Amino acid sequence: MPILWAIVQWIFREVIVRFVLMAAIYAVITVLIPILLNYALPFLGVGSLTDSFSLISPQVWFFLDVARLDYGLPLILSAAISTFIIRRIPIVGS
Repeated sequence: MPILWAIVQWIFREVIVRFVLMAAIYAVITVLIPILLNYALPFLGVGSLTDSFSLISPQVWFFLDVARLDYGLPLILSAAISTFIIRRIPIVGS
């Protein structure tokens, strides 16, 4: 019976607590990143991303479509912001 109790304690300490912590971080990131981007874009001198992308010539736009920039750029930006936020947490980020 003590072995079963030790396993239950380990599961609670290691698995459930980390799951709740990571779920909370995920929820905060998915809510805050779009808000922060919408808040920061006017201060960067960009009205919106569509206004910025409308200035790109069709020849360049062809290669951006081939490189799937429409999928990759938001992925890279959100990963960089998420990494930055997670590294600021004292327990998680080393």
